[in-house]
Amino acid sequence: MVGAAALDTEVAATRLIAPFFGASTIVWANTIGVVLIAPSIGYWYGGRMAG
Repeated sequence: MVGAAALDTEVAATRLIAPFFGASTIVWANTIGVVLIAPSIGYWYGGRMAG
């Protein structure tokens, strides 16, 4: 369920920025990168705070 919401948000974000930056492969790659890196940083920070 959360994965589907993340995918929906990713697609919506790309559609929202498409008029300004286009819909090229680079834009999609950067959007996917942010979606993968942001939770990783949050998980790392949360693990540091818990431990």
